[in-house]
Amino acid sequence: MTEINTVNINRNVKKLFFLRKRTFESGIHRDGWDVANNHLSKNIHDPNSDIAFDDFCEISFNTKEAFPYDFDWIGCLHIPCGIGYPYSPKSSLTAMLCDSLFKDSLKKCKGLYVLSYFL
Repeated sequence: MTEINTVNINRNVKKLFFLRKRTFESGIHRDGWDVANNHLSKNIHDPNSDIAFDDFCEISFNTKEAFPYDFDWIGCLHIPCGIGYPYSPKSSLTAMLCDSLFKDSLKKCKGLYVLSYFL
């Protein structure tokens, strides 16, 4: 496993509540995202935080269990527009911006991180 050089995190940094339990499992993401998530979860996860963290918005808003976020949250977008299989066209940012659940959730969104130059 790749080692991350640990930076002494200021204890005044805002902590986040990670929405996905699977965030803490390895092998879910590719290209080093597991390493980044493990580091984040060890250093900024707090189940009592008033801000939630969604590590993969395209999945969260593209399931039967999807619901609008009525709480403060920050999210990550991974999938570039126009990417094909194995990703569903419903997972694209273009489709998400037409989805009422995602649009309603944006009212409480405090920030989105994009993990592609093409988003």
